[in-house]
Amino acid sequence: MINLILLTSILTQPVVGGNRAPFVPDSIKYPTYADTVWAIELLVKTQDPEGDSVAYQIDWGDDTVLVWSRFFPPGIEIDRTHTYKKQGNYTIQVRAKDKNENVSEWSRPLPILVGKDIIKWRFEANNSIYSTPALDKDDNIYFGTEEGTFYSLTPAGTLRWIFQTRGSIYGSPTIGTSGIYFGCSDSSLYCLDFNGNKLWEFRTNGEIYSTPAIDQQRNIIFGSDDSTLYALNDKGELVWKYKTGDEIPFSPAIGSDGTIYVVADSVYALTASGKRKFTFPPPEDDYYATSPIVDLADNVYFGGTDGYLYAMLPNGRLRWRAPVLDEDQIRCELTIGLGDTILLGCEDGFVYKKGKYGPLIPVYESDDEVLAAPVMDQAGHIYFLSEDGYFYCLEQDGRLRWKLEIAMGEKSVLITSTATIGKDGTIYVGTQDNFLYAFNGDFGVPDTPWPTFHQNVKHTGRVEKYEKKKK
Repeated sequence: MINLILLTSILTQPVVGGNRAPFVPDSIKYPTYADTVWAIELLVKTQDPEGDSVAYQIDWGDDTVLVWSRFFPPGIEIDRTHTYKKQGNYTIQVRAKDKNENVSEWSRPLPILVGKDIIKWRFEANNSIYSTPALDKDDNIYFGTEEGTFYSLTPAGTLRWIFQTRGSIYGSPTIGTSGIYFGCSDSSLYCLDFNGNKLWEFRTNGEIYSTPAIDQQRNIIFGSDDSTLYALNDKGELVWKYKTGDEIPFSPAIGSDGTIYVVADSVYALTASGKRKFTFPPPEDDYYATSPIVDLADNVYFGGTDGYLYAMLPNGRLRWRAPVLDEDQIRCELTIGLGDTILLGCEDGFVYKKGKYGPLIPVYESDDEVLAAPVMDQAGHIYFLSEDGYFYCLEQDGRLRWKLEIAMGEKSVLITSTATIGKDGTIYVGTQDNFLYAFNGDFGVPDTPWPTFHQNVKHTGRVEKYEKKKK
């Protein structure tokens, strides 16, 4: 059937003097959304029946038609940019010609929506932002920088207050009822009130990269590079601690029954009082490299350096495991999107998804590894920051909606800020270039077991929605 279609395409090419026109361009990559500020990029390539060089012409749909490009070898992808001047719905078409002036038909119309500005605002901090922003009930924003400064901004992007620590803040804050909690490389967990005043500080014997979780008793659970998982009450007093076999740079997750899961040299499952229930060791010569997440049935998911996504039953037995394409390392936290689809990024530059059944499916390939968790909104748009410096927005089917280059500087750690979506649809993300960006959006996060970094915009790391449904 494929050969018949190809033969039909060849036979229907316009012919001039026995020489056929290039094939109608059908390998066209372009964003489905644009604004009137940033130029979009279109990539196109096609073949020619005789192997002749080809030139391209693009009709952008807004009464702008490019002059013919220069000639390129067939099959070579070229790029062109365009900035729209007015909002509206447009269609893009491309055609090709060879050096004999044989011109193909126009490609099928490609729809693009030009709408409101993609960037809402940006705020410049004093240093790199690896922290994933947290939001309180009023959508005030909280994050830390490598300089050790902790910031609070209004939803409009203006500074509310700052607090200075003695080290670097690589982890992300957690918003509780009594205060804001975050760890620091100075080995302390800090608790601030909502006006930026320090309520207390708890010292450990190692740097803290872990984002704290808050259990049903309002205890604050976090790991340290001293290999210890700590539980503090909301006054900063030690409730219990548990020694693992390795550093704990990852964030704990709490299931519906209060079981605490954390990754160190194994996946540890602890009771709410800090007693070990079981461990789930990694394969030999590999280790788990993501924080765990939990679904409504208390199944636990995490990724490893062996290139497998793991699903663990509540009793500590393997439920299944699924590999990425070339078994590259999985180092970013996972999320659960619409339809309870698991989303993850990988060292190979792909964003993957996995439904209830079947394998991991590559959704989109960026130009570098993906360390930040992909996050889906209620409309199915997927947001993530790649190590190629671009912040991506994808359609649910994996087509590029838009992308912007926002993170060009050198990085000092293998941590990347994950997008946080506010209830009004605004998307927040930090960069190593010192900026916190706010992007315009229209949809909040979906009602799934783990829709965003550390379960919710407050980062409590607990399956709260499950508890509400049980009441």
